[in-house]
Amino acid sequence: MNTNKILKAEQLDHLSRLVDALTGKASILSALDNDATAEDYIQLSEEVKTIQHSAGRMLAAIQKCRELNGVEAEYDYLFGSIIK
Repeated sequence: MNTNKILKAEQLDHLSRLVDALTGKASILSALDNDATAEDYIQLSEEVKTIQHSAGRMLAAIQKCRELNGVEAEYDYLFGSIIK
């Protein structure tokens, strides 16, 4: 297997994890912003929606990159090459 493809699969995995973390943080921020007892209630609503939308687009781009890079590279990154 092409080592370059495996390294690309690794970086795509790292990017995916970062976007997942970003999505989680945006959800927390959204919950805090939706707290009706706070004085700054729904102050960040539009910005949080933009973050969440952008994260979704990033995940779609990462998935497209994975498809272009090939399933074999993803498998080799996750489980090691079966061909030595």
